[in-house]
Amino acid sequence: MPVQIVDSLTETLRYLQYPHSLSVNSFRTPNFELVAGILCWMLQRLDPTIPIHDRIETEDDKVTLLNGIAAELATKMNLYVDTKNLYAADGRAAKELFKLANVLSEASTLADEVSSSEEEFQPEATLQAAEKARSLVSEITEVSARLNGLLKDEGDYSKERAIALQFLNSVADISENDGLEQDHIESHIARILESTSAAVERLNKQCKILISNQRGMEEKIRKKTIDLERISKRLESLKHVRPAYMDEYEQLEEELQVEYERYVVRLRNVDYLEGELSSFAQASIERQTKAERSIRRMQKKFREEELRILNGGDDSGSEATSA
Repeated sequence: MPVQIVDSLTETLRYLQYPHSLSVNSFRTPNFELVAGILCWMLQRLDPTIPIHDRIETEDDKVTLLNGIAAELATKMNLYVDTKNLYAADGRAAKELFKLANVLSEASTLADEVSSSEEEFQPEATLQAAEKARSLVSEITEVSARLNGLLKDEGDYSKERAIALQFLNSVADISENDGLEQDHIESHIARILESTSAAVERLNKQCKILISNQRGMEEKIRKKTIDLERISKRLESLKHVRPAYMDEYEQLEEELQVEYERYVVRLRNVDYLEGELSSFAQASIERQTKAERSIRRMQKKFREEELRILNGGDDSGSEATSA
């Protein structure tokens, strides 16, 4: 934080009789309320009629306050301040505050010098001088703002000013002879009238063309409107007319309904028969499988019986041999 600037700002505000006390530590940490209070106080001291947005509860309020004060300073005093530094509300803000405080201090010093140079103290004269000085300051700032705006438009006005100066120089060159001057002015006015007449004639031609086009468009709109009405009437009449083929269409529709019902019945029967055929085939396969299993059991039984018989014959033969 630039301590010298803070010291200078504190001394200047004390000289301007700022109602609150300040110190170097006032700007060590951000303190937006302090910066806003000093700005509003100095702006009111500059011009009490300036409206100030004094709400600083939200971020938008703070930005609105700083932008309004910066605009007023730029317009009234041609003094530009950095709103970002003011928003920081620390030592950087003190640098911007010192710009305005220094201007007010110089104005106050000048006013003190003027008042001290008077031979005797006259309160009424001092008040009148202060009012006059305030009005002069306001007038100077307004003239400066207007001059600044005119300088911004210098590029647009330079060509016209050059033409006007050329005309005045030409008039000055021939001012010795009044007759020549009058002839020059008349010829210049005649050229202007000629160019104006040509422009008027061109505009009249364009107006005639536009009127002709308008009439053509109106005629087209009228014809289209008639066609639309005729087609609408035709449509309404067709809605109430029964077509010649409608009887045949209804008859064919009834026949189609009958054929569809027959088709549905046949499809249902075919589906049922297919289901029965499938069931019969399944039953036949099951009977065949059952018969095959029965035959295999009988064959197995016969083989076992034969084996038993053969085994029984072998046993009796062996007993007879042993005997």
